[in-house]
Amino acid sequence: MLLRATALLSFALLGACSVPARFVAPDSDRETSFSELADQLAEADVVFFGEVHDHADVHTTHQELLAALLKRHPDLVIAMEMFERDTQTALYQYLAGDMDEPEFLATTRPWPNYATDYRPVIEFARANGLPVLAANAPRDLARQVAKEGLAALPKGPLVAAATTAPEDDYWTAFQAAMGSHGGVGDKSAMKRFYEAQCLKDDTMAESIATYVQAARARSERPLVVHFCGQMHSDFRRGTVSRLQSRLPDADIRVLSVDEVEDPKHGLYRADPQVADWVLVVRRQPRPEMPAVAAVKPTHPPVAATDHPTPRERTLNGKPEHPATSTEHPHENIPVRVPGTGARAAGTTPPAGGERPALGLRPDYDAQDRGLRVGGVTDGGPADAAGLHADDLIVGVGGLAVDDIETYAQALDQLKIGETVEVIVKRDVRILKLLVVVGRR
Repeated sequence: MLLRATALLSFALLGACSVPARFVAPDSDRETSFSELADQLAEADVVFFGEVHDHADVHTTHQELLAALLKRHPDLVIAMEMFERDTQTALYQYLAGDMDEPEFLATTRPWPNYATDYRPVIEFARANGLPVLAANAPRDLARQVAKEGLAALPKGPLVAAATTAPEDDYWTAFQAAMGSHGGVGDKSAMKRFYEAQCLKDDTMAESIATYVQAARARSERPLVVHFCGQMHSDFRRGTVSRLQSRLPDADIRVLSVDEVEDPKHGLYRADPQVADWVLVVRRQPRPEMPAVAAVKPTHPPVAATDHPTPRERTLNGKPEHPATSTEHPHENIPVRVPGTGARAAGTTPPAGGERPALGLRPDYDAQDRGLRVGGVTDGGPADAAGLHADDLIVGVGGLAVDDIETYAQALDQLKIGETVEVIVKRDVRILKLLVVVGRR
């Protein structure tokens, strides 16, 4: 993929507030204001908030957009990848005030970063009487598919009535995101993981489509806002394409995210077709890893170079200067609820070009909580740092690793050439290994 850049117009905020994101249409390199973006999103039937799961500014911006959309479209519905269908009843009970928060959290398997990043959404829905769809397939059923394939999946109301896993461009992108980690895994194992991904996509799409169809039958036109990881929505693949096939006439609009070193410079890398709009945010430092036993590398670090710098372009072919506005682009909407909690991993890798790599092959058949190492490349970054086959990776660069998907998402947050901490379980020990990120 060719790296892209543009001079983005800026707008002033009242007081000492800062802009957590800038909003650009990547097909035209045109920046828009917060209010203009909210106006356009409010016209849709479904809006996808494709997110980086561990980026605070992304979550803040999505929460503020959600509040702005409610002002413009009171018949608002929230759908979430982060809750699974078997938790829907508990979710409804909590929103209605019939269940307290401790019981709700004990019942619904919230993500590790729930307190900081998703509790504000749920509390906003609760305060405003908004329905929330627990849209995703239960993770135990998705894991069963990843282990045994779609043929082993029991039919029932907790998953989509129909799901397919065609070897199309989504399959190609999935392999690039999940499989190219310094070794090529068994294709049948990769295909099962892809089938599990497609099961999630179809289940989320069906959850949204069922709600919209029922509302239409009542002559209602809700606006559904779906929170999901970028991989489920970028390039209108994944959940977006499966929803469109179920609701061919639906107006679906997609947001994505691009992390850059400094948004003020007006440079960004997003592919022109990645989404209708991109939130351009500052690359966020990752939280420190827990203090555990350090292990020194057994070999000298493998040399690696940094990402190339984007080539500068100017908006509409001529230099632009920052614009100012007396409008508060975030409309003074307080929606973020204080909380604490670890952040989970997640983002979608770029569509092409070199990607970060640790020089290891995952064990695609393992069903551990974490990423089991199937093997390491001789002389590669993982080997140099002392990783072994059969190590269980539970953290990369400050991000939790629960499975192959969260490992791939954490990996693509890394920067080629930087040194990151990788937390592994080896037998009964927990080790901290320092790895110089390579490329693939």
